[in-house]
Amino acid sequence: MNNESGGLLYVNRRPGDRHTHTDLSSLAAEEVGHVLTLNGGVSGAHVYLLTPADSHLAPKILKLGHQVGQKEADARGLLGAKLPLPNMADQSTNHTLHVAVPGVTIEKAVREQIPVFGGDPLSSSIVQFDTLWQETWSSEHVAEGYPQKIQETKLLALNTLIQDDRGAIVKLGDTATYTYTVNGQSVGTLESQLRKMEAAVGENSSGTIITHGDEGANNAIISPRTGNIIYIDYGEAGRRRLQEPIAKVLMFFLATAQEGHGYRFSVDYTHHKADLTTRTYLPRHIVKTLNHVRKQFEAWVVSPYEKQKLSAFIMMYLLREFQHSATRGRPDFIPHLLATAMEYSTGIDGTAYKYPVHALGNT
Repeated sequence: MNNESGGLLYVNRRPGDRHTHTDLSSLAAEEVGHVLTLNGGVSGAHVYLLTPADSHLAPKILKLGHQVGQKEADARGLLGAKLPLPNMADQSTNHTLHVAVPGVTIEKAVREQIPVFGGDPLSSSIVQFDTLWQETWSSEHVAEGYPQKIQETKLLALNTLIQDDRGAIVKLGDTATYTYTVNGQSVGTLESQLRKMEAAVGENSSGTIITHGDEGANNAIISPRTGNIIYIDYGEAGRRRLQEPIAKVLMFFLATAQEGHGYRFSVDYTHHKADLTTRTYLPRHIVKTLNHVRKQFEAWVVSPYEKQKLSAFIMMYLLREFQHSATRGRPDFIPHLLATAMEYSTGIDGTAYKYPVHALGNT
Protein backbone atom coordinates (compact mmCIF):
# COMPACT_ATOMS: atom_id res chain seq x y z
CA MET A 1 0.00 0.00 0.00
CA ASN A 2 1.49 3.32 -0.98
CA ASN A 3 1.27 6.51 1.03
CA GLU A 4 1.75 9.96 -0.38
CA SER A 5 5.21 10.43 1.11
CA GLY A 6 6.47 7.50 -0.91
CA GLY A 7 6.66 4.91 1.86
CA LEU A 8 5.44 1.33 1.52
CA LEU A 9 3.40 -0.74 3.94
CA TYR A 10 4.18 -4.45 3.89
CA VAL A 11 1.94 -6.85 5.79
CA ASN A 12 3.23 -10.33 6.68
CA ARG A 13 1.21 -12.71 8.84
CA ARG A 14 3.00 -15.45 10.74
CA PRO A 15 1.20 -18.79 11.28
CA GLY A 16 -0.52 -18.85 14.64
CA ASP A 17 0.19 -15.17 15.36
CA ARG A 18 -2.92 -13.23 16.36
CA HIS A 19 -1.47 -9.84 15.42
CA THR A 20 -0.32 -8.37 12.12
CA HIS A 21 3.45 -7.83 12.00
CA THR A 22 4.42 -5.09 9.62
CA ASP A 23 7.45 -3.34 8.21
CA LEU A 24 6.34 0.21 8.92
CA SER A 25 9.69 1.94 8.89
CA SER A 26 8.70 4.18 6.00
CA LEU A 27 5.66 5.50 7.88
CA ALA A 28 6.95 5.47 11.44
CA ALA A 29 10.44 6.72 10.50
CA GLU A 30 11.88 4.18 12.91
CA GLU A 31 12.18 0.41 13.27
CA VAL A 32 8.95 -1.10 14.56
CA GLY A 33 9.27 -3.96 17.01
CA HIS A 34 5.64 -4.92 17.55
CA VAL A 35 2.25 -4.17 15.98
CA LEU A 36 -1.10 -4.45 17.75
CA THR A 37 -4.32 -4.07 15.77
CA LEU A 38 -6.82 -1.81 17.53
CA ASN A 39 -10.55 -1.26 17.14
CA GLY A 40 -11.07 1.33 14.40
CA GLY A 41 -14.35 2.50 15.90
CA VAL A 42 -17.06 3.97 13.70
CA SER A 43 -14.63 5.50 11.18
CA GLY A 44 -13.93 2.19 9.47
CA ALA A 45 -10.21 2.98 9.45
CA HIS A 46 -7.48 0.41 10.19
CA VAL A 47 -5.76 1.40 13.43
CA TYR A 48 -2.48 0.02 14.78
CA LEU A 49 -0.41 0.56 17.90
CA LEU A 50 3.25 0.56 16.85
CA THR A 51 5.82 -0.22 19.51
CA PRO A 52 9.33 0.85 18.40
CA ALA A 53 12.19 -1.64 18.56
CA ASP A 54 14.05 1.04 20.53
CA SER A 55 12.44 0.98 23.98
CA HIS A 56 13.49 4.59 24.55
CA LEU A 57 11.05 5.79 21.87
CA ALA A 58 7.35 6.35 22.51
CA PRO A 59 4.72 4.08 20.90
CA LYS A 60 2.71 5.56 18.05
CA ILE A 61 -0.80 5.17 16.68
CA LEU A 62 -1.10 4.61 12.92
CA LYS A 63 -4.49 5.07 11.26
CA LEU A 64 -5.04 4.03 7.63
CA GLY A 65 -8.21 4.67 5.66
CA HIS A 66 -9.73 6.52 2.73
CA GLN A 67 -9.43 10.28 3.35
CA VAL A 68 -8.77 9.71 7.06
CA GLY A 69 -5.73 12.00 7.07
CA GLN A 70 -7.54 14.72 5.13
CA LYS A 71 -10.54 14.56 7.44
CA GLU A 72 -8.39 14.90 10.55
CA ALA A 73 -6.45 17.78 8.99
CA ASP A 74 -9.71 19.59 8.22
CA ALA A 75 -10.97 18.84 11.73
CA ARG A 76 -7.84 20.30 13.29
CA GLY A 77 -8.52 23.48 11.35
CA LEU A 78 -12.03 23.67 12.82
CA LEU A 79 -11.13 22.77 16.38
CA GLY A 80 -7.91 24.78 16.45
CA ALA A 81 -6.63 25.02 20.01
CA LYS A 82 -10.11 24.69 21.48
CA LEU A 83 -9.72 20.97 22.31
CA PRO A 84 -6.43 19.25 23.20
CA LEU A 85 -5.53 16.81 20.38
CA PRO A 86 -2.64 14.31 19.99
CA ASN A 87 0.68 15.54 18.66
CA MET A 88 0.80 14.57 14.98
CA ALA A 89 4.04 12.95 13.81
CA ASP A 90 3.10 12.40 10.15
CA GLN A 91 0.07 12.71 7.94
CA SER A 92 -1.10 12.24 4.36
CA THR A 93 -4.50 12.11 2.69
CA ASN A 94 -5.06 8.50 3.73
CA HIS A 95 -3.06 8.07 6.93
CA THR A 96 -2.17 9.70 10.23
CA LEU A 97 0.59 8.90 12.71
CA HIS A 98 0.71 10.34 16.20
CA VAL A 99 2.37 9.57 19.50
CA ALA A 100 0.21 7.25 21.61
CA VAL A 101 -1.53 9.17 24.38
CA PRO A 102 -0.75 7.77 27.86
CA GLY A 103 -3.66 7.29 30.24
CA VAL A 104 -7.08 5.63 30.17
CA THR A 105 -10.26 6.45 28.30
CA ILE A 106 -12.86 8.36 30.24
CA GLU A 107 -15.20 5.43 29.60
CA LYS A 108 -12.82 3.06 31.40
CA ALA A 109 -12.21 5.54 34.23
CA VAL A 110 -15.96 5.93 34.83
CA ARG A 111 -16.97 2.28 34.42
CA GLU A 112 -14.13 0.95 36.60
CA GLN A 113 -14.15 3.88 39.05
CA ILE A 114 -10.46 4.59 38.50
CA PRO A 115 -9.34 7.49 40.73
CA VAL A 116 -8.52 10.53 38.59
CA PHE A 117 -6.88 13.79 39.57
CA GLY A 118 -9.54 16.49 39.74
CA GLY A 119 -12.42 14.15 40.51
CA ASP A 120 -15.09 13.22 37.96
CA PRO A 121 -13.39 12.76 34.55
CA LEU A 122 -16.63 13.00 32.56
CA SER A 123 -17.55 16.31 34.16
CA SER A 124 -14.07 17.64 33.39
CA SER A 125 -14.62 16.75 29.76
CA ILE A 126 -17.99 18.52 29.71
CA VAL A 127 -16.35 21.72 30.95
CA GLN A 128 -14.08 21.63 27.88
CA PHE A 129 -16.98 20.86 25.54
CA ASP A 130 -18.99 23.69 27.09
CA THR A 131 -16.18 26.16 26.38
CA LEU A 132 -15.88 24.93 22.78
CA TRP A 133 -19.62 25.27 22.21
CA GLN A 134 -19.88 28.73 23.75
CA GLU A 135 -17.00 30.01 21.61
CA THR A 136 -18.40 28.59 18.37
CA TRP A 137 -22.18 28.98 18.80
CA SER A 138 -23.83 30.70 15.85
CA SER A 139 -27.41 31.57 14.96
CA GLU A 140 -26.41 32.18 11.34
CA HIS A 141 -24.64 28.99 10.25
CA VAL A 142 -26.66 26.00 9.09
CA ALA A 143 -25.65 22.48 10.07
CA GLU A 144 -25.08 20.27 7.05
CA GLY A 145 -25.53 16.56 6.46
CA TYR A 146 -28.72 15.94 8.43
CA PRO A 147 -31.01 15.00 5.52
CA GLN A 148 -28.66 12.12 4.59
CA LYS A 149 -28.13 11.14 8.22
CA ILE A 150 -31.87 11.02 8.85
CA GLN A 151 -32.51 8.81 5.84
CA GLU A 152 -29.65 6.49 6.80
CA THR A 153 -31.08 6.18 10.31
CA LYS A 154 -34.59 5.41 9.08
CA LEU A 155 -33.34 2.76 6.67
CA LEU A 156 -31.17 1.20 9.35
CA ALA A 157 -34.08 1.00 11.79
CA LEU A 158 -36.62 -0.32 9.31
CA ASN A 159 -34.26 -3.00 7.97
CA THR A 160 -33.20 -4.26 11.40
CA LEU A 161 -34.16 -7.82 12.34
CA ILE A 162 -35.23 -8.83 15.86
CA GLN A 163 -36.24 -12.26 17.16
CA ASP A 164 -39.70 -12.39 18.72
CA ASP A 165 -40.99 -14.56 21.56
CA ARG A 166 -41.87 -17.40 19.18
CA GLY A 167 -38.35 -17.52 17.77
CA ALA A 168 -39.39 -15.91 14.48
CA ILE A 169 -37.24 -13.19 12.92
CA VAL A 170 -39.16 -9.93 12.56
CA LYS A 171 -38.11 -7.11 10.25
CA LEU A 172 -38.95 -3.87 12.04
CA GLY A 173 -40.11 -2.30 8.78
CA ASP A 174 -42.90 -4.89 8.64
CA THR A 175 -44.20 -3.56 11.96
CA ALA A 176 -43.71 0.13 11.17
CA THR A 177 -47.45 0.93 11.26
CA TYR A 178 -48.17 -1.23 14.31
CA THR A 179 -48.95 0.38 17.65
CA TYR A 180 -45.96 -0.17 19.95
CA THR A 181 -46.12 -0.67 23.69
CA VAL A 182 -42.72 -0.41 25.36
CA ASN A 183 -42.33 -1.43 28.99
CA GLY A 184 -46.06 -0.95 29.50
CA GLN A 185 -46.19 2.49 27.86
CA SER A 186 -47.96 3.15 24.55
CA VAL A 187 -45.50 5.04 22.35
CA GLY A 188 -47.27 5.22 19.01
CA THR A 189 -46.06 3.55 15.82
CA LEU A 190 -42.47 3.26 14.68
CA GLU A 191 -43.42 5.06 11.49
CA SER A 192 -44.99 8.00 13.33
CA GLN A 193 -42.08 8.37 15.75
CA LEU A 194 -39.54 8.24 12.92
CA ARG A 195 -41.52 10.96 11.15
CA LYS A 196 -41.43 13.15 14.28
CA MET A 197 -37.68 12.51 14.64
CA GLU A 198 -37.09 13.51 11.02
CA ALA A 199 -39.03 16.76 11.40
CA ALA A 200 -37.31 17.76 14.65
CA VAL A 201 -33.75 16.88 13.61
CA GLY A 202 -34.15 18.39 10.15
CA GLU A 203 -35.66 21.66 11.32
CA ASN A 204 -33.23 24.55 10.89
CA SER A 205 -34.30 27.28 13.32
CA SER A 206 -31.94 26.44 16.19
CA GLY A 207 -28.33 27.60 16.40
CA THR A 208 -25.27 25.49 15.66
CA ILE A 209 -21.90 24.81 17.27
CA ILE A 210 -18.57 23.23 16.33
CA THR A 211 -18.40 19.75 17.84
CA HIS A 212 -15.76 17.03 18.18
CA GLY A 213 -17.99 14.80 16.05
CA ASP A 214 -18.10 11.75 18.31
CA GLU A 215 -18.44 12.66 21.96
CA GLY A 216 -18.41 9.07 23.18
CA ALA A 217 -16.39 8.69 26.39
CA ASN A 218 -14.09 6.22 24.61
CA ASN A 219 -12.70 9.05 22.48
CA ALA A 220 -11.21 11.01 25.37
CA ILE A 221 -8.04 9.82 27.13
CA ILE A 222 -7.32 11.13 30.61
CA SER A 223 -4.19 10.97 32.70
CA PRO A 224 -5.22 9.73 36.17
CA ARG A 225 -2.14 11.47 37.62
CA THR A 226 -2.67 14.96 36.13
CA GLY A 227 -6.29 14.97 34.96
CA ASN A 228 -5.21 16.20 31.52
CA ILE A 229 -7.53 15.09 28.68
CA ILE A 230 -6.59 14.44 25.04
CA TYR A 231 -9.30 13.87 22.42
CA ILE A 232 -8.86 11.28 19.68
CA ASP A 233 -10.89 10.18 16.62
CA TYR A 234 -11.91 13.75 15.86
CA GLY A 235 -12.11 13.36 12.07
CA GLU A 236 -15.89 13.97 12.02
CA ALA A 237 -15.63 17.39 13.69
CA GLY A 238 -18.02 19.90 12.19
CA ARG A 239 -20.89 22.31 12.71
CA ARG A 240 -23.93 20.61 14.22
CA ARG A 241 -27.00 21.29 16.27
CA LEU A 242 -26.30 21.61 19.97
CA GLN A 243 -28.58 18.77 21.01
CA GLU A 244 -26.66 16.12 19.05
CA PRO A 245 -23.46 16.01 21.17
CA ILE A 246 -25.50 16.36 24.37
CA ALA A 247 -27.54 13.30 23.38
CA LYS A 248 -24.34 11.33 22.71
CA VAL A 249 -22.74 12.25 26.02
CA LEU A 250 -25.81 11.45 28.10
CA MET A 251 -26.73 8.19 26.37
CA PHE A 252 -23.27 6.78 25.55
CA PHE A 253 -23.02 4.53 28.61
CA LEU A 254 -26.45 3.08 27.96
CA ALA A 255 -25.80 2.60 24.23
CA THR A 256 -22.58 0.71 24.94
CA ALA A 257 -23.81 -1.06 28.07
CA GLN A 258 -23.36 -4.71 28.85
CA GLU A 259 -26.13 -4.60 31.44
CA GLY A 260 -29.20 -5.50 29.39
CA HIS A 261 -31.03 -8.40 31.02
CA GLY A 262 -33.31 -10.16 28.56
CA TYR A 263 -36.25 -8.90 26.57
CA ARG A 264 -39.67 -10.00 25.36
CA PHE A 265 -40.94 -8.99 21.93
CA SER A 266 -44.35 -10.11 20.77
CA VAL A 267 -46.12 -9.12 17.56
CA ASP A 268 -49.88 -9.36 17.05
CA TYR A 269 -50.21 -9.41 13.28
CA THR A 270 -54.00 -9.60 13.44
CA HIS A 271 -54.49 -6.42 15.47
CA HIS A 272 -51.31 -4.67 14.29
CA LYS A 273 -49.73 -4.37 17.72
CA ALA A 274 -46.19 -4.90 18.98
CA ASP A 275 -45.16 -5.23 22.60
CA LEU A 276 -41.54 -4.86 23.73
CA THR A 277 -40.43 -5.32 27.32
CA THR A 278 -36.78 -4.89 28.35
CA ARG A 279 -34.74 -4.56 31.50
CA THR A 280 -31.73 -2.30 31.07
CA TYR A 281 -29.55 -1.37 34.02
CA LEU A 282 -26.57 0.81 34.70
CA PRO A 283 -24.52 0.61 37.91
CA ARG A 284 -25.42 3.24 40.49
CA HIS A 285 -22.10 5.05 40.21
CA ILE A 286 -22.62 5.58 36.46
CA VAL A 287 -26.19 6.84 36.93
CA LYS A 288 -24.90 9.24 39.60
CA THR A 289 -22.21 10.52 37.24
CA LEU A 290 -24.66 11.00 34.36
CA ASN A 291 -27.20 12.81 36.52
CA HIS A 292 -24.45 15.21 37.57
CA VAL A 293 -23.46 15.74 33.94
CA ARG A 294 -27.09 16.35 33.03
CA LYS A 295 -27.10 19.27 35.46
CA GLN A 296 -24.09 20.71 33.64
CA PHE A 297 -26.17 20.73 30.47
CA GLU A 298 -29.20 22.44 32.03
CA ALA A 299 -28.14 25.87 30.78
CA TRP A 300 -28.19 24.53 27.22
CA VAL A 301 -31.49 22.64 27.40
CA VAL A 302 -34.07 24.88 29.07
CA SER A 303 -37.10 25.53 26.88
CA PRO A 304 -39.70 22.93 25.85
CA TYR A 305 -38.47 23.37 22.27
CA GLU A 306 -34.88 22.47 23.25
CA LYS A 307 -36.08 19.44 25.21
CA GLN A 308 -38.11 18.22 22.24
CA LYS A 309 -35.04 18.61 20.02
CA LEU A 310 -32.94 16.67 22.51
CA SER A 311 -35.50 13.85 22.55
CA ALA A 312 -35.26 13.59 18.75
CA PHE A 313 -31.47 13.42 18.79
CA ILE A 314 -31.53 10.81 21.55
CA MET A 315 -33.82 8.68 19.41
CA MET A 316 -31.59 9.09 16.35
CA TYR A 317 -28.40 8.32 18.28
CA LEU A 318 -29.81 5.14 19.83
CA LEU A 319 -31.15 3.89 16.50
CA ARG A 320 -27.79 4.51 14.83
CA GLU A 321 -26.14 2.46 17.55
CA PHE A 322 -27.87 -0.64 16.14
CA GLN A 323 -25.01 -1.12 13.68
CA HIS A 324 -22.30 -0.62 16.31
CA SER A 325 -23.99 -2.99 18.74
CA ALA A 326 -23.65 -5.71 16.12
CA THR A 327 -20.00 -4.73 15.53
CA ARG A 328 -19.31 -5.04 19.27
CA GLY A 329 -20.67 -8.57 19.17
CA ARG A 330 -23.84 -7.60 21.04
CA PRO A 331 -26.72 -7.82 18.52
CA ASP A 332 -28.85 -9.03 21.43
CA PHE A 333 -28.67 -5.50 22.85
CA ILE A 334 -30.50 -3.99 19.85
CA PRO A 335 -33.98 -4.54 21.38
CA HIS A 336 -32.88 -2.55 24.43
CA LEU A 337 -31.73 0.30 22.18
CA LEU A 338 -35.03 0.18 20.28
CA ALA A 339 -37.06 0.23 23.49
CA THR A 340 -35.17 3.21 24.90
CA ALA A 341 -35.30 5.08 21.58
CA MET A 342 -39.07 4.65 21.43
CA GLU A 343 -39.49 5.70 25.07
CA TYR A 344 -37.55 8.92 24.55
CA SER A 345 -39.31 9.58 21.25
CA THR A 346 -42.46 10.44 23.20
CA GLY A 347 -40.75 13.67 24.23
CA ILE A 348 -40.33 14.90 20.65
CA ASP A 349 -43.79 16.47 20.60
CA GLY A 350 -43.63 17.31 24.31
CA THR A 351 -46.27 14.79 25.39
CA ALA A 352 -44.05 12.73 27.70
CA TYR A 353 -40.58 14.26 27.97
CA LYS A 354 -38.11 12.16 29.96
CA TYR A 355 -35.00 13.63 31.49
CA PRO A 356 -32.10 11.65 30.04
CA VAL A 357 -30.85 8.96 32.43
CA HIS A 358 -33.60 9.71 34.96
CA ALA A 359 -35.76 6.91 33.59
CA LEU A 360 -33.06 4.24 33.71
CA GLY A 361 -33.15 1.48 36.27
CA ASN A 362 -29.91 0.88 38.12
CA THR A 363 -28.27 -1.73 40.30
